[in-house]
Amino acid sequence: MKIELLKYKLYIIIYFLIFYGILINPDLFPKEIILMYLVIISVLEFKFLKANFNKVKFFVLLSLISMISFVLRDSYNNASLGLFFMFYPILLLSYQQKKIGSQIQLILLVIYSAVVLQHVIPGGDANDIFVNRSRNIVSFYCLILVIHYYIEKYRYQKKIPLWPALLSMTISLYCIGRAGILTSALLLSLIVFMKLRKINFIKTFKYGVLLLITSIISAAYGLQLMVTKFIDLSLFKLRDRGLDDSSRELVVFNYLNDMSDNIFNFILGVPLDNNSVYADLEFNLHNSFLNAHYYFGIFSLIIFFYIFKALFKKAGDLFYKGLLLVLLIRGISDKLFFTGLNDVIIFYLIFLILGSVDVKSVNGQEELQN
Repeated sequence: MKIELLKYKLYIIIYFLIFYGILINPDLFPKEIILMYLVIISVLEFKFLKANFNKVKFFVLLSLISMISFVLRDSYNNASLGLFFMFYPILLLSYQQKKIGSQIQLILLVIYSAVVLQHVIPGGDANDIFVNRSRNIVSFYCLILVIHYYIEKYRYQKKIPLWPALLSMTISLYCIGRAGILTSALLLSLIVFMKLRKINFIKTFKYGVLLLITSIISAAYGLQLMVTKFIDLSLFKLRDRGLDDSSRELVVFNYLNDMSDNIFNFILGVPLDNNSVYADLEFNLHNSFLNAHYYFGIFSLIIFFYIFKALFKKAGDLFYKGLLLVLLIRGISDKLFFTGLNDVIIFYLIFLILGSVDVKSVNGQEELQN
């Protein structure tokens, strides 16, 4: 049993390390490496998938739809998405049945944060950390890892530590992206809210004093530059422009207009090739929900339905709903979800909220601890 559990933990570690390795240096891990890895693991775990087919048929459907969509559009360069959706069930089922725990997410978070912070603290540009990826993506992947850690920590131990949210906020401040800062602030607010619900006044006061002392010490020992850059570049930008971005607004407006003007665009997704508005942003819609419709057409409504159902389920866990909402808000301003390797986090939260994952059977009926 321990060997089997170790096997699934290795699946997860290797999967994410290859992915982040591709971002940092594509020559280190060519994309073909991760595709080969997905194929091998999918073949090895075919019986595992077959035995749990009813739980993963949704992803099989998405795989088929994505492949058909690529064939219709001659977009073979992204056909690997079908493999990603075939691999999600293996990750989800392993999380569900193998009691992976939060240690794996902690390891990945520490490695990632160390790579980012050792680059930006001396004054390096966050845009240079990943090849062809902006600083917004750097803060986003930190947010993903932090939320994933929270899911596992809360699920098995019912603990919600404050430091991961502070880490996400720190990296977002260094990266200076408005969307990253705001969603990290939302996450931090969610964590504080959840802790205030469970602790008494004395503990609340202690947390407040600890945060104040930490802030003073951090400012005194070298974070002045970060604070100055944040005020100059981020707060002033938020004050002058708010969340508005004319180029992104134009893309959204054009996409919705093209979708409503043609029934085939609504069913199959809007083609981007013949419109200069999309070309100006290198065919990046900068919106996860439009991105889902582009790839899956009308079938993207299935994904949206499950998201809506999870958010408004009366008996759903408030903390999981909050984490899901933070991710969805972050996805409004960039192409981050529904066609990427980190979609598994979205689906995992939906499974947890809707009760598709039997939480009680794996957490050993552990008592709520704070």
